[in-house]
Amino acid sequence: MALSGVVLDFRTIPIHVGTNHIPLEDPSIILHLNRYLLKSIWKANHSARIIASGILPRDVNCFEGAHNNVGFIDSCNGKAKKINAGLKQLAATTPLLEFSQHPAFGVDRRTSNRHLLSQDGLHLTLQGIQGIVFSFNMQLN
Repeated sequence: MALSGVVLDFRTIPIHVGTNHIPLEDPSIILHLNRYLLKSIWKANHSARIIASGILPRDVNCFEGAHNNVGFIDSCNGKAKKINAGLKQLAATTPLLEFSQHPAFGVDRRTSNRHLLSQDGLHLTLQGIQGIVFSFNMQLN
């Protein structure tokens, strides 16, 4: 991963990763990939403060004709909780690493703040994007 030209001059780097691998991988593998990304950033910029974003919950797809498998959604959210717990633990023991949970989003489809997620239940609305930015800004100050 060639990050040296991208992250070299930043003092703080917020990271918000996608969730495409959650259905396919064990949470331990995803945590390993997150650790690899962090190490790659610190290899390029030893003093960077990193704020790692929590994995956000998924919700049902509200598009007409969508086939929702709530068991699948709940499984993905369960894995996200495990990943977030691992990231939180890693941040507690790693200098220069902070964890941002984004509590406004909830933790599963039962507690999700639906107006922050688009109709597909996965991607963010403009309000959701603003919520992520707000959470990061709160930690920057």
